Amino acid sequence: MVADHLALADKIVISPLETYNYYRREGSIVRSTFTEKRYDFFDAVSKNEEVIKKEYTQSIELKQSLQAKNYEEAFVMIGAKADSGLTDFSKDRELLKVDFKNMLLNIYRGD
Repeated sequence: MVADHLALADKIVISPLETYNYYRREGSIVRSTFTEKRYDFFDAVSKNEEVIKKEYTQSIELKQSLQAKNYEEAFVMIGAKADSGLTDFSKDRELLKVDFKNMLLNIYRGD
């Protein structure tokens, strides 16, 4: 997991320089037919959240970044389910729950 590797680093540098671009093209995994395997992503997010809470208690930005990635993937996955003709989204409701209290506090603080 990414968070496990970060925990082993002596130093982490965050840069505004964008060095990676991802293109969504027809036939890519992002546009592929939905499978239950896509839920594995959210298990990885949960694992990373555990490591962040334990190792990076002062890093609000890291937690926010992980939450944003979680919400982004939830919407992508739900779109893939809809594109696959599936109509039962009851399992996905939990994925889109937003912690508005922390979100509003972060906006207020300027984070």
